[in-house]
Amino acid sequence: LSDLLFILSRIANPGGDVLWKPGGPSGR
Repeated sequence: LSDLLFILSRIANPGGDVLWKPGGPSGR
């Protein structure tokens, strides 16, 4: 479920400004 939320969050935020990035720090 977390993976789906992560994908949806990325789709909702094409800029990539996701506050929570599981398995990785914020930013690219």
